[in-house]
Amino acid sequence: MSIVFRADSQGNEHQIWAQRQANSCAVAAIWMARSKAFQMSFEEGEWDLAWRIYQHTVQGIAWNGSSSAGAPTGPMSIDPRSFNADQTTFYNMFGSAGTFARQVAKAMRSDGLSVNHVTNTGTALKLNLGWLGESTPAIVLVGWYSMVNNQPQRNGGHFIVAARRIGSTVVFLDPWGGVLNEVPNNARYGNNGLIEEIIYLSG
Repeated sequence: MSIVFRADSQGNEHQIWAQRQANSCAVAAIWMARSKAFQMSFEEGEWDLAWRIYQHTVQGIAWNGSSSAGAPTGPMSIDPRSFNADQTTFYNMFGSAGTFARQVAKAMRSDGLSVNHVTNTGTALKLNLGWLGESTPAIVLVGWYSMVNNQPQRNGGHFIVAARRIGSTVVFLDPWGGVLNEVPNNARYGNNGLIEEIIYLSG
């Protein structure tokens, strides 16, 4: 992971964790949203703290606020062909399997935040703009879709952070490439992304 700074169209500056491993968007989104909710900045050295919080959620261990397990080095590249597509280990998860929104919501609750998890209803979701603010971000799961035989087919997902609103537009912090995008609130993201689940947060 690396930290980049991006400004939105109103001049507000945002810290974005730019992911370097394909399936690490969840932990990047968790940490960006956590920092917004607690109104804290973060530094490169916080990867260890992110790991200590996140591993409990992934591995189903009771949360106790600490861990003796060391974090894998943050900036790394895991070859997905070398790991199973399951969540039995950190490397399997970040190398191949990915993360579920319910695990992200659980991590946020474990960290002491209030969570309102809006799950997939079978249709793409618009954000409730009234719930977004400087200390009330949302983690958003986007599903990537393509048309196969005139039917939409899901080709994976991606976690991003809805940092704030500007009018009817949502400011999204995207770990993939460390970019900031201002997008109309139309339940879509990018050319082929549909918003499937939203995790609203507050301190």
